[in-house]
Amino acid sequence: VGKSSLMNALLNQERAIVTDIPGTTRDVLTERIIIGGVAAELSDTAGRRLTEDPIEKMGVDRARRAADSADVVLIVLDAAAPLDAEDKALIQAADERAIVCLNKQDLPAIITSEQIAALTPAKLCMISAESGQGIPELISEISRRIAITDESDGQLVTQRHLELARNAASNLQSAISALQSG
Repeated sequence: VGKSSLMNALLNQERAIVTDIPGTTRDVLTERIIIGGVAAELSDTAGRRLTEDPIEKMGVDRARRAADSADVVLIVLDAAAPLDAEDKALIQAADERAIVCLNKQDLPAIITSEQIAALTPAKLCMISAESGQGIPELISEISRRIAITDESDGQLVTQRHLELARNAASNLQSAISALQSG
């Protein structure tokens, strides 16, 4: 669908291996990037699909864990191929962190923005990782989401951040208690 190509386009370098063979990416590849003046980590993961290949299954599990801990999740779809049941389920499960990237806009489209909008209220970006079409708009959207403003500087701004902080505080309290009790 072009996840690795998109990563390379966002990094402006050939970092991820790109082939026409589905399932090429099997592990999480993470790179640091500056977006809108904010340091961020960008990860390329295996596609979230059913597979019988045990190694690819491990990659899919790692992809799920990476997405669960991400502040922004890019759901990359091939606009030149029809949506399958797995694509629809992934889109419908998208939360407020998601940006649906309808990739391969340089090819004749099969998937329309209306089809995606019927499945999710998530932000949609029409892109071509190959030609660069829509990449500046995608970068702007990511930048907007991760921007540090006077209102959010140093504050926990999402429910997930609050839950992580509460969990960390609880773990620290448990460690203090354990140390005090020997």
